[in-house]
Amino acid sequence: MKTFPLLPLTAAMLFAACTGSMLMSAQTADPTAQARTAATDSAMKIVDLPAVVVHGDPVLAAELRAEKERARQARIVDLPAVVVHGDPVLAAELRAARQAMSAIEIVDLPAVIVRPTVEDALPVIAAGLAPLAR
Repeated sequence: MKTFPLLPLTAAMLFAACTGSMLMSAQTADPTAQARTAATDSAMKIVDLPAVVVHGDPVLAAELRAEKERARQARIVDLPAVVVHGDPVLAAELRAARQAMSAIEIVDLPAVIVRPTVEDALPVIAAGLAPLAR
């Protein structure tokens, strides 16, 4: 029997059992405990905090604006001003490697057919026929 279908079925049964258990425990809960919880909730006081006003530090605000401006200017790159020069040594190595790869010749070998002799085939045939003889 394959066990693959059992895993989802087991999970569904476990879920149903837990759900039923929670529903039954909610219906049979102690009514006095529920009354105590409701009384505790109503007895809790809501604390009203006075409004809090936050004033920014002007020195810090100026510093943040200056940092933001420096970061924005640092990201601007003038691409025409960038000139890339190749390394002549590296270019020579790449040319030599390309020439070496082009000098490699691909050799096409003809197919080789190997036929066993009768002496080589007899033990294999005998081993194959031995179970049939029994």
